[in-house]
Amino acid sequence: MLFNKIFKQLLLTFVHLSGIGMKYIMLCAKHFMTHKGRRFDVIISRILGGTLFILLSMAYSHLAKAQQNDSIAESFEHFNEVILDDVSSGALLFKQVGSEWFLQAPQLKTMVDMRIKGIVANVTVKQKFTNTSNEWQHAIYAFPLPDNSAVNQLKIKVAERVIIGQIQEKKKALKTYNKAKKNGQKAALVQQVRPNLFTTDVANIPPHESIEVELTYFQQIDYQVGLFSLHFPMAITPRYQPTNAVNNPLNDLPNLIFQARNTNSTATGTTQLIDLNVSLSSGAELALLNSVNHDVTATYHPNVKDRESDQATGYYSLNLTNQVMQKEFKLIWQYQRKALPQVLNFKQDYKDNQYGLLMVLPGLHKAEKQSSRELTFILDTSGSMSGQSMAQAKQAFKYALTSLNENDSFQLISFNSFPTRLFQLPVVATKANKDNAWHYVSALRADGGTEIMSALAMALGEMSSPNDRLKQIVFLTDGAVGNEADIFSYIANNISDKRLFTVGLGTAPNRYFMKKAAEIGRGSYQFISDHRELTKGMQLLFSKLSHPVLTDLKLSLNEPNATILTAPDPIPDVYQNEPLFLSYQINGGQTDSLLTGIYNGEPWSLPIELGDDITMVESLKPAFESHIPAIATLWARRKIADYFRDLMLYKMPESKTNIIDLALGFHLVTPFTSLVAVEEKTSRPHHLNANAKQLKNNLPAGQKLPPTALNW
Repeated sequence: MLFNKIFKQLLLTFVHLSGIGMKYIMLCAKHFMTHKGRRFDVIISRILGGTLFILLSMAYSHLAKAQQNDSIAESFEHFNEVILDDVSSGALLFKQVGSEWFLQAPQLKTMVDMRIKGIVANVTVKQKFTNTSNEWQHAIYAFPLPDNSAVNQLKIKVAERVIIGQIQEKKKALKTYNKAKKNGQKAALVQQVRPNLFTTDVANIPPHESIEVELTYFQQIDYQVGLFSLHFPMAITPRYQPTNAVNNPLNDLPNLIFQARNTNSTATGTTQLIDLNVSLSSGAELALLNSVNHDVTATYHPNVKDRESDQATGYYSLNLTNQVMQKEFKLIWQYQRKALPQVLNFKQDYKDNQYGLLMVLPGLHKAEKQSSRELTFILDTSGSMSGQSMAQAKQAFKYALTSLNENDSFQLISFNSFPTRLFQLPVVATKANKDNAWHYVSALRADGGTEIMSALAMALGEMSSPNDRLKQIVFLTDGAVGNEADIFSYIANNISDKRLFTVGLGTAPNRYFMKKAAEIGRGSYQFISDHRELTKGMQLLFSKLSHPVLTDLKLSLNEPNATILTAPDPIPDVYQNEPLFLSYQINGGQTDSLLTGIYNGEPWSLPIELGDDITMVESLKPAFESHIPAIATLWARRKIADYFRDLMLYKMPESKTNIIDLALGFHLVTPFTSLVAVEEKTSRPHHLNANAKQLKNNLPAGQKLPPTALNW
């Protein structure tokens, strides 16, 4: 054991100090040239002996320091050494001095409470951790959230004290936090890394005390073909970082550009468990209520009074207890056979403005004749797709082939570290060509990096056949990349007359990437987290691919003195069986409106009475700050997403100012604003330091990826 340590340290020392060794050798060689009379073997032996002596001495010095660190770390052997991109679920990370690596503390429990009403969810997340060391600690808490979550409240509980977070511009918040950290005050800082990944820095955690982090957010419910759905991520697939990625501050924050190093580690840390409770105000008994990835216990309460209307209404309660955090929670529900109204309008008033969230079901008729298509399939075969995701990708492609007829043509591009085109040009979808494609795909294996940009460049730059076919790209992937902003910009600049459709695979796809790529590519998206969803999911996707699109949508007011701001803006295209979700802010009183667009080459319109509302959405009413309604908060969150898109794609400088102004006004965490909380009194005595520890442990559970999956 000691020999292994000496050998390892000698090797490391030689690499780091090779410059010193070479200088010594050159000096001795020069000495040899001036003493030609001496024997060559004697000179060489002295050179090598002297060099070896220096290296061994330095190795022994480093080994002594390492053994000292080992003795300090004996009581911390249950910690895992990780980097931020390895975080697969909520985790407390202790920052180490002089290292990009963090020490992962054991997580005691995560508790999630979801309240769903209408098409809005109000979610509280509590996660309790313990500092088991004898030292004061600074820490990082990394956690995934839904990509459309509007994070607006934070509480940190350390021992018996509660610290409330306030929103500040990012630089100011960081300065506030660092000052408190230096002064020995307990403090917390919440920052957005991606729309679906956040971090909390916590300063001055006392020895052998627990910390409870509580945050709240609003989230819009999704709807497709009669099914409502909600998801909560419990894991994140580690992101691949291309070697030649552009150093874009919107794309990669400096402290996140890390690469994992361990290729075959087995998790030894504490298993992360979760309790999750859902309260679904359905108003009536449902025809379907199902959790896709977890077994849940659901109870219907038919005669419970609504807290707003004081009327008897039904709600469901669901519970997950002590579940391992390794798959996203996805809940779907469906009402009894009853046609939904064509327009659902959820609204609230706030600060002299009216805010609303529209769900519009356009009721598009099917085209009499299906248009011919030219489909390019992009199939991700990178290392992160290993296992269930790869199997799903193959089956999804097999289903896609069955939807093609001889009026269509297709191309297949598979990629990992490099893209490969199956055919020189798109081919007619004959049985022979489809059999050839399936034979090729069935033999593919998951390995290598996720060089999405190269695959997109091949697909978007490919010469199209000289015909009037619809040009569509179907992208099957888990989206496990870190350079999203660069990819979005490339799509925007090269999509031309094509349309991009994304299919998110696996139990933890990068939903932010999948949705935004489809939005910029003027297509749509579909998520398949379980093999039981595959057939229905692909049917929905190809229904969209096979029918005309509602385009050029605009919402105008009938009242000339009123103004409206919609989000997203511009309004995205709407595909067959899709609803249109649209947030709005109206200044100037209630008014009616008209939604117009183009469908199948003809003008299309739908009057919308914005003065009518289906329900007022219940929101949290915390005692520690003024109440900002959920609908207004979601409008601000979606408007911020618009501004951030403009900043990413078009480098519009005013977009950053607009984001900061909205975030400060609506108390939201964004790339440029953070939540910061500081305790007034000093907790850590000035003579005591908060030191990080050097530890040797494996990666978190579930990180069994091929070494090339993360560009290691």
